[in-house]
Amino acid sequence: EAEPLFLGISFFQYQVAYWKEGSELEFGMFGLGDYVLQAMAYLSASYDIFCLEPVDSDPSGMTMPDAVARAFGGKPVDTAVLCVPNPMGLELGQVGLEEVIAQDSAHQAEQFVERMLR
Repeated sequence: EAEPLFLGISFFQYQVAYWKEGSELEFGMFGLGDYVLQAMAYLSASYDIFCLEPVDSDPSGMTMPDAVARAFGGKPVDTAVLCVPNPMGLELGQVGLEEVIAQDSAHQAEQFVERMLR
């Protein structure tokens, strides 16, 4: 039953804080994956922007994003597409097509092909 006074929740913490040490590394819903989405220029340096990977929740036997979604009646995150090239940003042509085919995802391939046909 919906409660009119319930506005939302706050979850600590969204991403693992890798600059911390010890037990502080146990917090976070997502960690950083190996795939670099792109580079970001900031001041006089360039920084890699890594994809996100869900952190496992041992008590629930699920990933943290799935556990939070289930607890609050939300939809789970499609984690299968977090650390692969986005079909909406791939180079249009043979190279992009090969990248999306390598993902072995009909949905990702469909998005890419629709984009090529526009």
